[in-house]
Formats: sequence, structure tokens, C-alpha cells
Amino acid sequence: MDTNAALSKKKCANFTKPEIDVMIQEIEGRRDVLFGKLGVGITAEMKKKAWEDVTGKVNEVGVGEMRTEKAVRKKWTDMSSLIKRKESERRREMNITGGGDCRVKMSDTEVKVVELLTEEAVGGVAGGMDIGVIQVQVQEDVTTGVTDMKYVLVESECGGVSHLTTAILQLLYRTTCIN
Repeated sequence: MDTNAALSKKKCANFTKPEIDVMIQEIEGRRDVLFGKLGVGITAEMKKKAWEDVTGKVNEVGVGEMRTEKAVRKKWTDMSSLIKRKESERRREMNITGGGDCRVKMSDTEVKVVELLTEEAVGGVAGGMDIGVIQVQVQEDVTTGVTDMKYVLVESECGGVSHLTTAILQLLYRTTCIN
């Protein structure tokens, strides 16, 4: 990268609380268009126009810095991603404590963002299987030293056990042996 170009590019100012509040309010009013599936009722042009409208409202309350549509979208994506992670942690904590006091606290702004997100975005797909690997069991013939991959079981965090394909098992086995 050219040194002059690196020096001339300055960091944008952080979003202010009023800008964030207006962004959330405007997204809430346009959520069907912004997050709906493309089709007959919602076009890409409608989505682009909705993001432009949100950006315009954010810029009305902003002081000095003019936000671009790209910057507003990025702020929403980054913010919602962090809040999803925090809400997931809060829910996990609530399950551990049996519904009692929780160490993870959410601000009013974060609660509003969680309300805008779909349940699947925060909590996962209902009835879906958690595939986080806790334990890999490899059956090895001690007389020959051959590992029989078709008997490898992967225990998920939800307690279910799944049989995996040979290719995936070999990859898992190699990964666990190297690490």
C-alpha cells in the first residue's frame, strides 16, 4: 500500500448514542424490507432505498461526520453480531443458574436489537442438533494398530451421538493426533 494513501485515510469517528438509537429505530420501522426475502414484494432496489433512508436519518442526528450507507450497514452487522453473542451467553448463563441472577446484563439498546433479530439468529434453529464436538472416540485394533474409522463416534454438546462419514472422521482423527 502506498504510504501517502495509508496516511491520508483516517479512522471514522465512532457512532454516537443518538446515531445508534436512530439507526435502531429506523431499522425497526423498515425491518420487513431490510431483512425480508427478495421476491415479488421486496426487490433489491427497495432494500437499497431502505438502507439509504436509514443512513439519511442517522446523518440528520449526527454531528459533523457524514455516514455512508456502507458504514451504517457495517455498524449494524458488527453491533448485531456482538449482541447476538452476548444474548447467547446470557441465555446459557440463565440455564446454568436455573433462571436466577445472571451475570450478563443487557443495556436497553442491546435489548432493542435482540428484539429486532429473529429467534433463529439468536438461539439457533429449533430442533436442530448442536454439532460442537466434545469427544472423539477412535476404535483402534491393538493387534494390528489399524484405526477403524467407521466406528468413530462424535458426541455433541447436547448429548447426541452421530456417525460421521469416513472422510470427515479421517480429518478429525488427523487433526486430533496432530494437536
